[in-house]
Amino acid sequence: AAFRARGCPRRLLVVDDRLADPTSGSGFGRMRDAVVVLSKAGYAVSVWSSRGVHHAIQELGLRGIETIAGGLEAHLREPSILYDMVVIAEPDNFERYEALVRDSQPHSMLVYDAEAVHHQQIEYRVKQMVGPQATGLADRARRMRALETSVRARADFVTCVSPAEEEFF
Repeated sequence: AAFRARGCPRRLLVVDDRLADPTSGSGFGRMRDAVVVLSKAGYAVSVWSSRGVHHAIQELGLRGIETIAGGLEAHLREPSILYDMVVIAEPDNFERYEALVRDSQPHSMLVYDAEAVHHQQIEYRVKQMVGPQATGLADRARRMRALETSVRARADFVTCVSPAEEEFF
């Protein structure tokens, strides 16, 4: 509140391993575009990629978006770092970083970005297979379903891309 009273913008951190490369496939540029729009709207946006800083993420720096190099934990535990909101994309990232965000940024709103219902995608692939490989993938789909089910209860908010994601989350 004190930052807002002094005219400081709201701070937003996005954690996404595929954030900034729109050439990677359909949907991969969606979060990048959202980050750019939020920055233009006056948010102080920072991005951290679990795959490290690469040229596509560095390009965001030219748009006034902070790209965070190094470890996420050290960054979030820095006393001068305060985020109003942390958006985590991908269920594995949520599983890996939720506790860290809750512990180091307890005042932040934690948002899960549901750009897909991953267990349904895996289940679809299982239907195309037979044998031991199908069994292993079916186990993975069950684990992913359990993870995604828990994410919807653990996040403060869930953003959805389409009605299909909204229906599940």
